[in-house]
Amino acid sequence: MKWSFYNIIVDNKSSSLLYNSFNNKLVVLLKDVELLLRKKMLCVDDIKNVHPTLYDCLCEEGFIVENDCDEVSEYVKRIYAVDNSSKYFHLIINPTLNCNLKCWYCYEKHVKDSCINKDVEESIKRYIFNKIENDSLKHLSVSFFGGEPLLEFDRFIFPFINYLKEICNKRGVRFRCSFTTNAFLLTTNVTDALEQMGVNIHLQVPFDGNKDFHDKVKKCSNKKGTYEVIINNLKYALSKGFDVTIRCNYTNNNIASFIDLINEFEMFKNSENIRFSLQKVWQEIESKEMSDKTEVVFKHLKNNGFLKRKETSSSLQRCYADKENSLVINYNGDIFKCTANDFVTEKREGYLNAEGCVIYNEHYQERLKAKYGLENCLRCTIFPICPSCSQSRLKMLSGDNCPYKGNENNIIYDQIRKIAFNIVDVV
Repeated sequence: MKWSFYNIIVDNKSSSLLYNSFNNKLVVLLKDVELLLRKKMLCVDDIKNVHPTLYDCLCEEGFIVENDCDEVSEYVKRIYAVDNSSKYFHLIINPTLNCNLKCWYCYEKHVKDSCINKDVEESIKRYIFNKIENDSLKHLSVSFFGGEPLLEFDRFIFPFINYLKEICNKRGVRFRCSFTTNAFLLTTNVTDALEQMGVNIHLQVPFDGNKDFHDKVKKCSNKKGTYEVIINNLKYALSKGFDVTIRCNYTNNNIASFIDLINEFEMFKNSENIRFSLQKVWQEIESKEMSDKTEVVFKHLKNNGFLKRKETSSSLQRCYADKENSLVINYNGDIFKCTANDFVTEKREGYLNAEGCVIYNEHYQERLKAKYGLENCLRCTIFPICPSCSQSRLKMLSGDNCPYKGNENNIIYDQIRKIAFNIVDVV
């Protein structure tokens, strides 16, 4: 037997944490046990003689593995199986690249008069129909992105969801629908219309802090803030049973104010339908000060019942862009794999033809080369939990640099924090 390549020991005051990034397992170690493990890493069978209970626990949870186990190859096989599942398909559609708000950090180029025309709509319908008819598809998830997708709710989204619901029901395919939206246009009429369709609806809605911070970023064309309207729209959607993820776009300046935002939804703290996702604004530089402030917000979420066991994530959760069974279709029929794009045609990875077939190009072939990690990624103990996807690894194909530019410890601590409610044992 041998010590797992993916084991990481983290100091934690009077005790230590043993974390395995492959299996996403966590054990709290007393200091004397940590010292024992550090001494026996190269000869783990000796642990059995000194502490048999510990040895059995570590073997069972994958901290100790068979000598002939090639963990790197096993991990690549497992993620390949996830990425190429034929039972699940996730389609992301940009109905428009126009937006009713103009946030300073947005990376997209908004196109004022952009919208899906009838030809592209029919091509998308053919593509989905072929998927359902010809594949062993069991689950279809369609997400609306943009731009602000609700700008096209009446003209495109509402009838399109009805079409998807009908063909999925005929073939026994489970259908789920989601929106990445600023929710300003999520009026009671829109929510009621979605509710009456009887479709599983999920909303991801970004905020920029409490009212003072949010209204400085997300304003209407008349310069009026949007905070109160969006809050009320979301409370109504939650009352109708919609799943809502509130994305907290934080900076060092606004992070503390998210406590006020969390308190706005106090009446839903025992609901399974709401969660908060803390996401650093991409232009912001990481710092110890910001990390400490973020920890305070996280503790507030925990103490107020907004962190639930079901949010514990597996290290095998993969970015949608890395999955073969995931696709982004722009309003003009251009194909992308990732929504972190400005969606210009020269960056597309293919296009959707009139028959509903995807024609890939050389950009897509380049992505495949980076998909399962560069050589230095495969030699890294945090590869299974690294947030760097093929989109970021594409830039590193010609070199030996790390695609992740942040602090590796932050990745480890974040994953440990997510599984804190499911600690294996204290030994």
